[in-house]
Amino acid sequence: NKGSINDGCCQWMTGGSGIIHQEMPQASKLMLGTQLWINLPKKDKIADPAYRDIREHQIPVVKAQGSEVRIISGFYESKSGPLQGDYVKTLYLDIKLEPNASWNLSLNPENTLFIYIVRGSVHTGDQEIPYHRAVLFGEGDTLSMKAGSEGARIFLYSAKPLGEPIAWAGPIVMNTREELALAQRELREGTFIKHK
Repeated sequence: NKGSINDGCCQWMTGGSGIIHQEMPQASKLMLGTQLWINLPKKDKIADPAYRDIREHQIPVVKAQGSEVRIISGFYESKSGPLQGDYVKTLYLDIKLEPNASWNLSLNPENTLFIYIVRGSVHTGDQEIPYHRAVLFGEGDTLSMKAGSEGARIFLYSAKPLGEPIAWAGPIVMNTREELALAQRELREGTFIKHK
């Protein structure tokens, strides 16, 4: 597969039984790109690899007083993102808040939630979270944020934890050290990629 990722676009890859990928950014004064790696459940680790380009016009936007929310995956305010996650159901939001704007989200208390502050700062409770920080939240069913005086841009991710062991090295994530060693050996020997 080949694709171009332009402003506001994203790509979604499922590594599964093996995928080799390479991103080649073009020179630019300002470029922001992030990667979120989602661990697959043990039963799906060898699923067929997949790739999707998501164009900006495919991503729904919900505008409310002081906020603009792009829904990349999952459901928000009765709208669904272009991705629902074939193996792990995720909520992935790109949130922009105007200066001093407040924003709330009801959560599934069984899910893990973290945010990354891309620009500006936010307050949650009595804690200020500055830009370029990630926060993993504990248990709860509501997230309340208030943007700082410069506004904020936040990436929000939420999903139900798998509760499985992780054995990880570089781009390979398995459940045991033995599975990891086998995958690394297959990668060296050229037998890692398995297409059905």
